Amino acid sequence: MIRVFERIIAFIMGLFRRPEPEPGPGPMPAPALSLPHPEEPPDYTQTAETADLDNVFDGWFLQWGVPPEHREYWRHAIEVLVCNVYPDYLFQWWPYFNPDTPSVTYELAGVRHLLIKPAWLNPGVIAHEQAHNSFALLTLNDFAAFIIAHASLKDTDPLVKLLYSINPYGLTSDVEAHAEIYRYLGQSMPRELKQFYPKLI
Repeated sequence: MIRVFERIIAFIMGLFRRPEPEPGPGPMPAPALSLPHPEEPPDYTQTAETADLDNVFDGWFLQWGVPPEHREYWRHAIEVLVCNVYPDYLFQWWPYFNPDTPSVTYELAGVRHLLIKPAWLNPGVIAHEQAHNSFALLTLNDFAAFIIAHASLKDTDPLVKLLYSINPYGLTSDVEAHAEIYRYLGQSMPRELKQFYPKLI
């Protein structure tokens, strides 16, 4: 009789017991970090005659978010030449210049020049070289400030660390670091560095 009574009490108590909640899904894993602008492969079918420079510039403008008010500057203030073979004067200036170098930028008589092999004519390589041309607009104080900021971020910022783990070329010099960060990170670079990219960001 007592057992029957206990079962009745247990049944009644069960009516008022809240059901245990179903276990929900666990937290979503963080997305894997990746470079915003991964490297494009060269296209060896392109020649200086068939390369579409305007189309590549448009791709660079859109993908890297070049401010619209500065796009005409990048189209016209920089002399851009797509060449199957680099001109002889480059080898006279730099006897050890590698003829297979994908691209090069320099200043002559106050004008910036960008020369590029057709296979490497793509938005990423243009972004790298135009970062060099943007760098030329910095003052010496700006450059010193960039060096300090970059030194503090190269071992702490996740995207910068990822970049150098994949391609350490930017660690060869502060000038190349400046170009590589823009080329691979673009607008996603650390905000502390954006002030050092005039007319690009």
